[in-house]
Amino acid sequence: MVPGLLGALLVLPAPAAPQPGGAFRLAFGTDPPTLDPAQASDTTSSTVIRQIFDALLELDERLEVRGALAERWTVSADQRVYTFHLRAGVRFQNGRGLGATDVKYSFERAARGKRPWVFEKIAGARDFIRGRSPEIAGIRTGGERSVEITLERPFAPFLYLMAYDAASVVPREEVARRGATFASHPVGTGAFRLAEWRHDDELVLERFPEHFRGAPLLNRIVFRIIPAEITRFNEYRTGNLDVTDIPTGYCRRVQRDPRTGPDVAIWPTLGTSAVRFNVERPPFDDRRIRLAIAHAVDPRVAVRGLLEDCVSPPRGILPPALPGFNERVRPLAFDPALARQLLASAGFPGGQGLPRVAYYYNTTELNQRIAELIQAELREIGIRLELRRLDWAAH
Repeated sequence: MVPGLLGALLVLPAPAAPQPGGAFRLAFGTDPPTLDPAQASDTTSSTVIRQIFDALLELDERLEVRGALAERWTVSADQRVYTFHLRAGVRFQNGRGLGATDVKYSFERAARGKRPWVFEKIAGARDFIRGRSPEIAGIRTGGERSVEITLERPFAPFLYLMAYDAASVVPREEVARRGATFASHPVGTGAFRLAEWRHDDELVLERFPEHFRGAPLLNRIVFRIIPAEITRFNEYRTGNLDVTDIPTGYCRRVQRDPRTGPDVAIWPTLGTSAVRFNVERPPFDDRRIRLAIAHAVDPRVAVRGLLEDCVSPPRGILPPALPGFNERVRPLAFDPALARQLLASAGFPGGQGLPRVAYYYNTTELNQRIAELIQAELREIGIRLELRRLDWAAH
């Protein structure tokens, strides 16, 4: 069940040509839980991490892989061995030069972090992650500027994994010096470095003049922490932010306003909003229960009501901007009668005997309202949803 697949933002018009200097000001609804690439599992943290750190590869504006820390790479005929050649002269923000051993260290460290799946295709990674091996055998260094990675078997999207922020390269000595506090005192090779972080208030990045692509044009990036949608919007209107999201229920009003209408930008996002089930535990280990919920919830209610048709209803789990999207795929029909039949066939006629279902959502106002909509729709077929609100880090 995907309520929408488009992002709607207000963006101040850019000058005709890029101008050096100045700050880019934007806002988060919550503090980033961490700035450690090995421990991040959320988009808020990743937004900042991608400015402070680099990976071997990155994606361009067309989602094509291009070199970052690696200036070039080769792939063996059997599609299992990837050899990455590092750029010369890359420096960490503490002044030390980058070496191949930094890549191996960073990958092994992150493989035991929050996103081991980024590395588990590498030969020996599963044994290392489970503590059965002292290293990932499939990662070898050849001199200071060459890293060879061998996969257990061919995996076509592997290069995309090497552009993931979990695969960012970190300096071992800073991790050793800081320990757990590396998460709030990060050091990378990225175009910006952390200048100041007042938790739950403001996070400031400053440009790193020695970045391998040269100093960025911007002097600073300022992330303000503003939980309320309407407050972020008002800060934009008064000129204190350069970009912001549009508050829930305000999209058409903002588009019609002569002051803000020209600033509205809507484009396909690279993600989906969905209800996800734990299929390893009852009752959602029964496919009929999952189907009943899918047929009982109508995403169009959120799309047309809360979001005023400024987002698109779903055509499947993949949004149009991602490779693999198939426009012929159609979602399951909204059919409460069929949903009731499925519940009955699973042994819960009218929801009788089915325990309350805990529904966890994060603290944004939009998610609160969508959760209430889903709760009301499921009540119609006899499913009692218990809403449990979590802050972003816990969620």
